[in-house]
Parts: sequence; structure tokens; C-alpha cells
Amino acid sequence: MFKLFSTPIFFLFFALTIHAPAFASGGGDDDPPLIIDGMVLDLSDAPISGATAELYKAGQASPIAVTYTESDGSFGFENVSANTYDLLVHAPGYETVVYRLVLTQDATVTIQVL
Repeated sequence: MFKLFSTPIFFLFFALTIHAPAFASGGGDDDPPLIIDGMVLDLSDAPISGATAELYKAGQASPIAVTYTESDGSFGFENVSANTYDLLVHAPGYETVVYRLVLTQDATVTIQVL
């Protein structure tokens, strides 16, 4: 589904946190949405500004959300439901990386590099 560059110049690293925002109890059965926060860094731990982060439902060809890193390398996705996702991160001059994220409603995550 995704092709990675065959000759990487640099590697991207990233840290990821998943959390459920605090909501007042509304008495409904709907699970609150999750938030994905991440940071993209190079090998020297310097932030990478302007990297693209694309979120796909696992096995899908089109992203459900796309964002770009800030000057501090941070990015985020809001209103994400518990599911399995592929997170593709790329920036000019760096190798593209794909992470498999398995999110559960209790805000735990399993990350697998694809």
C-alpha cells in the first residue's frame, strides 16, 4: 500500500501520546473521541518543522486526516475514535515512515513500525 524511499538520507523519529479529553458526564453511551499528539525529530533530536503526518484507517488508500508539524516538530489529530490506523510521516530529505497504531478507548496504544 505504501512505498518507502529506497535510499534514505535521514531517519525520522517520533514520540506519540494518546489521550481522551476530559468531558462532563452526559449520560450517553457514546465513547469520547481520542486525541493523538506527536513530535517528529531527526537523529540528533532536533525538531522537524513542516513534516507531513497522514492518518489512515488501516488498509485504506485515502487518509482520513492530514496535518503538518509546527516549528517545534509537534503535530496532532483530534476527534479520533478507537480503531486501527496507519500513520505515515514524511518530510523532504528524510525517509518516510509508517506506524501501525491500535487505539483503544481507555487511551492505550500499540505502535508497530511497518
